[in-house]
Amino acid sequence: MKDKTPEESSEIKSSKFPNKEEFQMAINDPDLSIINDQDPSLSNSFKIMYNKRVPMEIKLKAKNKEKDLSSFEPIKCKVLIDNEKGNIMPNKIKIELSSENDIYFHFTNVVDEKKFEKIKKEQNLNINFPQFYQLFEKMCENCRTYPSEYICFFILNKQSNSMLKFLKNSDFKFVELLLLEFDISPEDVIKKQINYRFAYLKSKLDYQKKCIKLVGDFILNNNPDILPLILRINDKYNSNVYKFFGKALIGE
Repeated sequence: MKDKTPEESSEIKSSKFPNKEEFQMAINDPDLSIINDQDPSLSNSFKIMYNKRVPMEIKLKAKNKEKDLSSFEPIKCKVLIDNEKGNIMPNKIKIELSSENDIYFHFTNVVDEKKFEKIKKEQNLNINFPQFYQLFEKMCENCRTYPSEYICFFILNKQSNSMLKFLKNSDFKFVELLLLEFDISPEDVIKKQINYRFAYLKSKLDYQKKCIKLVGDFILNNNPDILPLILRINDKYNSNVYKFFGKALIGE
């Protein structure tokens, strides 16, 4: 049997695996950016300024003299501003709270300048409306970075609006930093958010499978002896990873 020339071998390798530019184009999957643009939170000219999970204690106010129920979990805090007219100052600031553990957990607070002035007066804030969303972001980051010093409570109340509280543990006492009321989001908004989250996760999973398939093709083409070893290691420590990796490699 005639041996392949170096030129023929090079041609076979390049046909099996894309070059650097093609690989980069495949990794930079456009579908994720398209899905991001379909986020229902962006409707009415809103723009995301902050979007992170913040550790919170969730309290459910009990009826009568029953004991309140509480749990700890990271809640996604999404801060958006509306500057439809292109002004530097936002017209509205929208804050959304959602949970990965409960797809129906979705609360919203929309603050305009008039509503902010009321909050400012009641809580003695020394900032102006344009800095309000930055203050909220700072509170969230403090809770993420210094959880023993800064604490966040979200109090669920079926009888009235729910309340978000930021507290600071100072000299063995808690000092209230900021209080905000939240309304449960309308049913149609919650449904749109659920559909968006499922579509985003599906796109992300497809993207990860494509990346693994490209890496697998590269390994098979350049050093096929390594691939069975990788699969054996994954099979030993996590059978789910093995199944996912194996299916992605063969393009399922």
